[in-house]
Amino acid sequence: MRRAIPLIPYFAVGLALYGYHSAWAALGLYHAGMLAAILALWNRKPAERKVNARLLWLPLAACVFSLGGVAMYFLWPCMSHNGSTIANRLADFGVSRHTWPYLAVYFSVVNSTIEEFFWRGCLMSVTLKPVGNDLLFGGYHSLVLLAFASPIWAVPVFCACAFAGWLWRMLRIATGGLLFPIITHVIADVSIVIAVHLRAFT
Repeated sequence: MRRAIPLIPYFAVGLALYGYHSAWAALGLYHAGMLAAILALWNRKPAERKVNARLLWLPLAACVFSLGGVAMYFLWPCMSHNGSTIANRLADFGVSRHTWPYLAVYFSVVNSTIEEFFWRGCLMSVTLKPVGNDLLFGGYHSLVLLAFASPIWAVPVFCACAFAGWLWRMLRIATGGLLFPIITHVIADVSIVIAVHLRAFT
């Protein structure tokens, strides 16, 4: 069962996003699954392996993770599938101009926090090398992208998100906790939200 837990996002996206065409249902199912796994499997005394933690890593990591939204904003004209707009794709999945602010805030704060407790908490590994869960983290985000953008971007996004997952794991190892990963994950998601808003609703 533990080996199947990292597949929760794939189940949620496959069933709710692609099956029912609902971004809200996909987020709800994904988060419900993650919270259930966290409550059931959280290790209250996880093995930590610190490596020269430095507070200077936080601003550096924040700059790195904020680049995701910047890249998305400038690359979207190349990423769009058959010339579709982000607003049209969001509407296809039940997100309108009026409901977008609620999704944006929820995605930026709640999603980021729960994902870190799940991927870098519940599923944490202390090895410094890339692990399977880093790849699964990247694969999930690539699967979400396919609902909005051209398939040719699946591999670049997979690589970028798998690297981000590994980097967040290294940040937890270096600092011995989830605070810095959560902060930088929120920054990353806020940058994505800003890029989407500028492209879709301005």
